[in-house]
Amino acid sequence: MSDKTADHSMPDSAFLTQEEVAKVLRVSQRHVANLQRKGLLPYIRLGRRIIFERSRLMKAIDNISTRTAAEVLG
Repeated sequence: MSDKTADHSMPDSAFLTQEEVAKVLRVSQRHVANLQRKGLLPYIRLGRRIIFERSRLMKAIDNISTRTAAEVLG
């Protein structure tokens, strides 16, 4: 019998796509884009591609988790 639950673990690569970040955070890609536009998620632009460095992303997530929802969303 196969396990049909979604895998939300962090991929092993040093860099993640916006889609991978959204899956890990269990949010939409649009929400990830909003967080990066607000400067809450550090990213790297490679032409038209946007990638996230895993180590910097984890630090940013730690910082966001210590803030209140009003600070992050407002």
